[in-house]
Amino acid sequence: MIRGKVYGEKIIYIIWGVLFFFLFYSFSWVDILATTEHGMNLWTCLFEGNLSGFYLYNDKHGEVQSAMWQLSNLSSCYDFPIYIIFAIWNFPLWVIRESASVNVFQSLPCLMWMKSILFVFIIGTILALRKIGVILGFTKKAEKLLVVFFLTSAYFVSVIIITGQYDIIAIFFMVCGIYYYLKKEKKKFLLFFAIAVSFKMFAFFLFFALVLYDEKNILKIMYKTILVFLPIVFTRIFIPYGEISNDILIPAVLMSNRVSLSVVSVPIFFLLLGGVYLVCYFKVQEKNTIILAKNVIYIGFLVYAILFAGCSTYPYWIIYMLPYVALMISLQRQEYLRINILLEMGMSVSYVVAQIFKYPACYGNMLVGNMLIPYILGKQNTEYPLRTVEDYIWIFTDVSDLLNVDLLMSIATGIFIVCLICFAVINFPTFNLEKYGLIEPVISEKDLIILRTVAGYMLCLVPIGIYLAAVY
Repeated sequence: MIRGKVYGEKIIYIIWGVLFFFLFYSFSWVDILATTEHGMNLWTCLFEGNLSGFYLYNDKHGEVQSAMWQLSNLSSCYDFPIYIIFAIWNFPLWVIRESASVNVFQSLPCLMWMKSILFVFIIGTILALRKIGVILGFTKKAEKLLVVFFLTSAYFVSVIIITGQYDIIAIFFMVCGIYYYLKKEKKKFLLFFAIAVSFKMFAFFLFFALVLYDEKNILKIMYKTILVFLPIVFTRIFIPYGEISNDILIPAVLMSNRVSLSVVSVPIFFLLLGGVYLVCYFKVQEKNTIILAKNVIYIGFLVYAILFAGCSTYPYWIIYMLPYVALMISLQRQEYLRINILLEMGMSVSYVVAQIFKYPACYGNMLVGNMLIPYILGKQNTEYPLRTVEDYIWIFTDVSDLLNVDLLMSIATGIFIVCLICFAVINFPTFNLEKYGLIEPVISEKDLIILRTVAGYMLCLVPIGIYLAAVY
């Protein structure tokens, strides 16, 4: 009977693995295509002796001509270090383009190679998370659950599988930084977070909280803060930014939602994050490594929960919260597991549903037309290339005029916020579930994991369905 159970689990993992790879190579969003183009252009600038003009070169020559995307003058808006990663990975594509005059954006193997860069950092992130699990004393079951929860979350499906975003690169360096923070290796902690911050500024929010939790000397806090920005400062001096950057975009996002207090309206994000920073600074750091690790993970979750609950962000940034959610579910006691799975499923699926209506182009047919599915199910009629969920909202309004986009987004966002708050309360390091008389759901743990996985992966049907509607 045990052998049959193990065999059944293997069959489930094989089916999931096949589905995962099929769906992974079924979508490509424009961001990864554009950044791949910029990575290849870095080699062109390097061999032309014009590395300092890298950003200006992309402003004039950045171009993607694929089956679904016809884009030119693609400005590069990230700091230089991220382009080094993309240049190294896509060097073979640059060679193919330069030597054989191949349009790599219309070649399925080349497109698959572009997106495969994510695998390197997915694997790296999982290995780093498992190392943190060792510090926490995870059992083999907890380690397995950690990997499963990370790879099957609706957050992961939306950000990695569907939109193919590369924020996972910064997350890898952040998780490594947290590991060295827990190991008390402060130089490595600084190094990995400095790299992460140079990829995306969101990493700084957690870095600063951890510094405040560890260091109480104001001058040393300032010194470490300066150090973490050195890679950005150094590269901007020698490789000047172009006309467009994230320096305006990210502050605008952080200040998007405000609340009126006293004589002025205050951004919700800064108000709540300031409270977290004050608690981190005044709280004495735990000596016990396991308790310290639990507190650090909760701080990470709280920082990014505030970001995504308090700001109107793009759909692919939510991945910054996932490592802490997966760790928190896995480290809780068995009796907490099922209610945590339900809450995570509720907040992740509802968040993605809200974003499908908020940013419909990120989940439209354009993601599908470049990749695997057209070779299997047929190519779309290009007379009407762009289709999104907005084109099919009549399905809801035919049922009731009240079911408009704003109402659907409000319902989904409300579910997300409620589940997020409940998850934050229940997983607070000193929270006692039994004290409040909460009971676990009747459904089994295994069935819940399967339900959660199916719910997350069914989100892939949105862009696929929209694409097929344009084909047939």
